[in-house]
Amino acid sequence: MTDAIGKKYTRGSINAKLSRGILTFHEFETIAKIFNYKIELKEI
Repeated sequence: MTDAIGKKYTRGSINAKLSRGILTFHEFETIAKIFNYKIELKEI
């Protein structure tokens, strides 16, 4: 993720952001792209 965004990320820093609920949508999109996932937002 560090290579994709240009900021330093560690497993711990990403885990901390997830547990505090402060992961940005851009970071989420980047993680999905790294794992070759597609994000779909559906109206519920």
